[in-house]
Amino acid sequence: YTLEKKNTEALALLKNGIAKNPNTFDLQVLLAIYYRDAGNTLLAKDYYDQAISIAQKQGNTSVVQSLREEENALQ
Repeated sequence: YTLEKKNTEALALLKNGIAKNPNTFDLQVLLAIYYRDAGNTLLAKDYYDQAISIAQKQGNTSVVQSLREEENALQ
């Protein structure tokens, strides 16, 4: 129960952080990793796509490449 509660709180915290900081990709990456590890590839891909889009707008090509590799590794 405690672990499930902490996961719910962590997700809410990350989503709140994204709402307050929509131009940073770090929180989207954390959510993508969370969903990847939970086996939800659909949501993981969605958050990877969001993070890639932000990194592209910032001209951060090395991050874009790294995130694309992570996303492509999803099964």
